[in-house]
Amino acid sequence: MIAIGLVLVFIVYLLIVGTEAVALVRSGSFGAVVAGVLLLLLPVAGLLAVWRELRFSARVKEMGKRLEEEGGPTTEIEGQGHNEADPADWRSWYVLASTYDAEGDHKKARAAMRHALTLYS
Repeated sequence: MIAIGLVLVFIVYLLIVGTEAVALVRSGSFGAVVAGVLLLLLPVAGLLAVWRELRFSARVKEMGKRLEEEGGPTTEIEGQGHNEADPADWRSWYVLASTYDAEGDHKKARAAMRHALTLYS
């Protein structure tokens, strides 16, 4: 629900900034045209980042659901150390990412989850 609200706010932002950017480009002044083009590129980059994050989240949920359906572990595997993830098994990397996340190491958690997604595909 929050994500939908944020996307709506972003769309309003795009409309406002887009209108101003087009006006700058139409002015014909070199500096204004450059500023207008940059104003158009910034929201596009933001939109791509939002899309990437939403896609990442959806895929992670898909993996979690599949792991749950298979009856696999959703928390750290007993006796498995952080460096013992099966290199070829996305399930192992998913669990490792969950473990890192639970420990507060979000950077390692995200990297492990990206690797899990690569293997899952």
